[in-house]
Amino acid sequence: RGNPEIDANKDLFFEEAVAQTALGDVDAAFKALKTYWAANPNRQQGMVENPGWEFQALTTDPRWQRVVP
Repeated sequence: RGNPEIDANKDLFFEEAVAQTALGDVDAAFKALKTYWAANPNRQQGMVENPGWEFQALTTDPRWQRVVP
């Protein structure tokens, strides 16, 4: 997952969330997204409104709507 010198914006957590979503591990995907959004709050609203193909599978989970700031 790197350290602040390698991944200051915690972008690797975004990549982890994509992978976990593809693997069907919704809980792990939300955990990774929570960490990513904590470091990048300006990305949260846009991702929730337009999840793209990467997170389409998460949009049916009630947690998806609860993450809107």
